[in-house]
Order: sequence, then C-alpha cells, then structure tokens
Amino acid sequence: MSDFDEIISEFLVECFEGLDQLDGEFVALEVRPDDQETLSSIFRTIHSIKGASGFLEFHRLEKLTHAGENLLDALRSSEIVMREEIASALLEL
Repeated sequence: MSDFDEIISEFLVECFEGLDQLDGEFVALEVRPDDQETLSSIFRTIHSIKGASGFLEFHRLEKLTHAGENLLDALRSSEIVMREEIASALLEL
C-alpha cells in the first residue's frame, strides 16, 4: 500500500467516525435546536472533514462541507434559527 493509499484510508476512517458522531448530534440538535455546545461540536467535525478534503484535493467534498460550515456558523451566531428545512439540508451533507 502506498503512502497516499494509507492517507486516504485514514481519511475515510476519520470521516466515518465523524459521520457516526454527527448522527447522534443531529438527533440531539432536533430536540434542543439552540444547544450551542452541540452546534459547535457539529461545526468542528464538519470543519475537520473540510480541512482534510482540501489537503487531499477533494474539491467537491471541500465545497460541500464549506457550505455546511457556513450554515452551521449562521446557526451558531443566531443569524438563522433551526427549521426542518435546515435540519434536512444538514443531514444531506
């Protein structure tokens, strides 16, 4: 296995772990949409995936996670409030 293959493998493991974590956090956010701690945790996970995607030049994934990050930032700063449409958009990430 090449070094690049190992990096990709580690990236995938970290992404799947992050996605598993996000599943529970999105459920928690549905119950308490103003929970800043949960919003911040979700943001950090998406931010990490975005950073690794950029490093690996996965531009489509980087753009997608950047959009999610912008949406989460607007939620954290109370520019917008959580609604069903926003939750659905985040779950589609």
